[in-house]
Amino acid sequence: MAGVTYKIAERRTEVVEEVVEELQGSFTEVEFVSGVQQLVAEVAEFEDLMCRVTHSFRQGIQPETDPQTIATAHGIAYLLNRVSALFPRIRDLIQVAVRRSGQVNGIERFENAEAAVTRMRKDFESKWPLPDQTRVRVAREQVAAGQYRIL
Repeated sequence: MAGVTYKIAERRTEVVEEVVEELQGSFTEVEFVSGVQQLVAEVAEFEDLMCRVTHSFRQGIQPETDPQTIATAHGIAYLLNRVSALFPRIRDLIQVAVRRSGQVNGIERFENAEAAVTRMRKDFESKWPLPDQTRVRVAREQVAAGQYRIL
């Protein structure tokens, strides 16, 4: 059931975002390195989770695709972008942890997950050519200016 999986992915993304922010604060070296280590392990799991979220959307947009599916695809694209944006932030934390402790386990798995999520995001965007924020803003401005009517 894609809806449940999406909700789980969205909540896990929110939690990871919060933890990334918290790790910016002051912690003892041991707490920081341990937190980064746990974060790396958690984020490495995003590959499988996002694969399940995008699974039923593999075909891409079709002429008969209903508006609800398109709206869901927008949400998935947004979530993929949020997850993708986490990787560089966590990579920065990994670098700090390595400088402090000399080692963080699971980096290879983390990098594999990052590459897989990036591929998923690009594949999803190619199959679901959804308007970017600039297009949406321009369209809204055109409607507001009376250039187009909403039916």
